[in-house]
Parts: sequence; C-alpha cells; structure tokens
Amino acid sequence: MAASLTPAGWAALAAILAAVALILAFVVHKVIAPMNRLRSFAEALASARLGNDFVVPELGMAVHDGSSNNEVHRLAGAIGRLGHSLKYVYDRFNRSRE
Repeated sequence: MAASLTPAGWAALAAILAAVALILAFVVHKVIAPMNRLRSFAEALASARLGNDFVVPELGMAVHDGSSNNEVHRLAGAIGRLGHSLKYVYDRFNRSRE
C-alpha cells in the first residue's frame, strides 16, 4: 500500500492524521480535563472536605450563571450548587450542636 501512494496521497494522509490529532487534543482539553477536575471536586464533597471557600474547578466560580449551553459548564454549576447546599446544611448542623 505504501508504495502505491502518490505524493498527493501522502499529503492527504498527513492532513487527515493532523486533523485527527487536533480533534483529539481539543476533546482532551475541552472535555476530559474539565471532567477530571469536576470529578475531583465531587469526590472532595463526597468525603466532606468542605472548606470555607471552595470553588468549582472548571468555572472558577462556585455557582454558574446559566448563560452557557455547554454541558460541562452546566454540570459544573449543578455540582457547585450542590456543594453550597451541603455546606449550608453542614453549617446549620454545627450551629445547632453548639
């Protein structure tokens, strides 16, 4: 097969491989890495490592404003709101024990 490719064929193959590499890099940067940060944040919430100021890793803010249609941003906002709710309940519980 390699012997049957013309220079134009090799150029097309290289262009296709470059496009696939760019798509993979985009997916890793825009989807997989933010999801891993959200997973870490959710695990911190699940293990009750709540601090005074925790932030949703993907957005850099604890509650998303809802202007994005990106599913990762919407998930980050939901997890942030969940974290705030947990912290509120946790704080109320601690105050009631005092």
